[in-house]
Amino acid sequence: MFVQSVGDNNKKFIKPQPPDVNYWSFLYQNVTDEERTTAIDIAVNDPDVKAWLGKGYEIGTVVLYPYLRSVGEYSVSILTHEQRLPWVIGISLDVKVNATIEKVKSFSFQLALASLSEEQKEEVLNIATPYVEENYGSDFTVGEVRVQSYKESIEGKPSFYAYPQGEFRIPSNSSVVGILAEVFVDLENGEIAKINTHHSAGNPSIVERPRLETDFDVWFPNKNVSDMTQNVIVGQGDSASTKMTLNSIYYEEDLAVSFSMELGAYQNMPVASDDPSPFFAKFDPDPLILKYLEPRNVTITITADNDTPLGLYTLTIWWKDEKIGTGMGATLFVTVVE
Repeated sequence: MFVQSVGDNNKKFIKPQPPDVNYWSFLYQNVTDEERTTAIDIAVNDPDVKAWLGKGYEIGTVVLYPYLRSVGEYSVSILTHEQRLPWVIGISLDVKVNATIEKVKSFSFQLALASLSEEQKEEVLNIATPYVEENYGSDFTVGEVRVQSYKESIEGKPSFYAYPQGEFRIPSNSSVVGILAEVFVDLENGEIAKINTHHSAGNPSIVERPRLETDFDVWFPNKNVSDMTQNVIVGQGDSASTKMTLNSIYYEEDLAVSFSMELGAYQNMPVASDDPSPFFAKFDPDPLILKYLEPRNVTITITADNDTPLGLYTLTIWWKDEKIGTGMGATLFVTVVE
């Protein structure tokens, strides 16, 4: 979430603007008054959570998954009055509570970040560009310049940092494989705070199929190669399988691709990325060894929990290779039936 520019006066008072923690998915259910009180009491009395509540807070939504009611797991949103000026002007917490053992399982942050003035953007590039030129050369394009955050664990406790960030694509020719460099800049001290680099796939003309942002093509044997989606029907407490084909266009060496699955939506309503999924996915083989231009199949078996609510789910299949990083491979539309 981005809001008005902080400007040059970092000590100027800015009213805390904690973002709403939205639980949009129909997977969630509202709780009873007793359940709400219990979940809130556990959340706000956790020492790690309490450290973010000293300046005041409001309780937002308290919800649960219907299939987790028996084990007493709830999500509690807390809108705090904390800030980390000049770049973080609002902080909210999404707290996962287990009422059975009366403990907080985990919590994550949702942040409201300041926007940058044009002068600040120029200052970011003045600091970041020399680093990119020194380490990668002068052939690059500049992308977005904005405030971004990243998560860190400090002494075993969840936390975050936020700085202005300049984005650089190296080389400038987007048709070839390259690097995306994210340069976080500490404007107060006039230095670079952190560097993130990611693999950036090109789009060479020799590849006839539409490309994902990966070094291989993905399609399903029974679909057109331009369609990276598949429909699956599975019963409650049952399993269903489908095959996905991958074709490596990474010519330098073989890839060892492993897989994971993430619940994205229920009934076309988004689900938070850290919420538990009612599905288990098995991939065979895992990892999948891919040789250049030698397509291979991986079998995906989806198992639904016994209490999975009926309806349409969107599942994202992610791939990972140690050489080229992580990316989204394909999308499954899973219909759960009785």
